[in-house]
Amino acid sequence: MKKLIYIVSVIVLLLAACDDFSDKVVDPATNYISIEELVVPAKLEYSDQNPELVVKIRFEDDSEIDEVWFDVEILNGTFIKGNNIQMKDNGSSAYGDESAEDNIYSGKVTMSDQDPTGVYVVRFSIRTIENVAKDVGFGNFLFDKGKPNVAPVLSDLIMPDSVTIGEEFTFTVEASDSNGLSDIELVYFDFYRPNGEFRGRVPMDDTGNADLGDSAAGDGIFSFRNSFNDSETDTVMIGAYRFEFEARDRAGRLSNKITHNIVVQK
Repeated sequence: MKKLIYIVSVIVLLLAACDDFSDKVVDPATNYISIEELVVPAKLEYSDQNPELVVKIRFEDDSEIDEVWFDVEILNGTFIKGNNIQMKDNGSSAYGDESAEDNIYSGKVTMSDQDPTGVYVVRFSIRTIENVAKDVGFGNFLFDKGKPNVAPVLSDLIMPDSVTIGEEFTFTVEASDSNGLSDIELVYFDFYRPNGEFRGRVPMDDTGNADLGDSAAGDGIFSFRNSFNDSETDTVMIGAYRFEFEARDRAGRLSNKITHNIVVQK
């Protein structure tokens, strides 16, 4: 019971000592490895002269540690900046380390003006000399590009005007965003049956997934492969289906809407 109270107290003290965007938590279950400090900036304001995020972790004793790294992603997990970014205690400026063998491990990653503005989480991990990998702490920071948020734009929809039942077809739409393609959270379409009935909202793909009709990942051209087929529970309705295409950025701003009708025939 005393041990449980101590663990909760440590977490509360850590949270109380940090500001809004740089909360840092150390895993108290890391029994034999004592972490004395996590260093994550509360805010990184991007500029050509200051594009780098530098983070540090200080151990009381690193004799049991073989490897240290960190991961960076936006807080809701929809954009990953980097995984397994190595941290070193070798005094090398390539890692942002200031002094070798002082038990302070440093690592850095170059942020881009194409990375979305928002709150990011930095997760610290270690591998022990016994080859045990473990997450040991995390911290948050606000990345600010200093640019106003602008809604995404959709253009260049490529889609047939008519198809027959059972015919497979692929359609694409191009999405752009002056805040960078990574600021686009979702491109999707809503579609309606000829009688006006809403049939669903479907995300489109830009990961290069050939099964979904996408030919190249990350090029801003979002794709979807489809066909109209009867099923045991539903029969395809003959007539004009309405498709409405839209994009949403990470701040929730919506793009222009593109509407296209496709006639399904026998």
